[in-house]
Amino acid sequence: MTKMVAANKKTTGAEIRALCRSSDFNHQTSGLAPGFVQCNVVILPADTATHFETFCRLNPRPCPLLASSDQPGAYQLPALGNDIDIRTDLPQYRVWKNGQVVEQRNDITQLWQDDWVAFALGCSFSFEEALIDGRDRNQKH
Repeated sequence: MTKMVAANKKTTGAEIRALCRSSDFNHQTSGLAPGFVQCNVVILPADTATHFETFCRLNPRPCPLLASSDQPGAYQLPALGNDIDIRTDLPQYRVWKNGQVVEQRNDITQLWQDDWVAFALGCSFSFEEALIDGRDRNQKH
């Protein structure tokens, strides 16, 4: 089980992505890259992606859609950064088939399909920094 603790290490999103891309980082990212948005990623075939996008737009609180692939098969998310490769830049990927996790990988380049669409959804890791900062300011020393 992954331990959910905020780290003090000051890194950028690009630095974390580079570590993931080289397989030198495969842990959760809570507390890393303060000041940068963090996302959950959903990747779906194009024939269901439109339905998912509509669901997110109709339900922005539980599914805050921050970015999506420009077209099926595109693995970049330029709305979030110029150097993002969604196939390699996450610490780990859960591969689901028929509603079950069948595999965890550090890279999905070999699995990538020409009809896949990637979605980046807002994540609680993005605002936990503010919660931690608020707690620290309000604590009595």
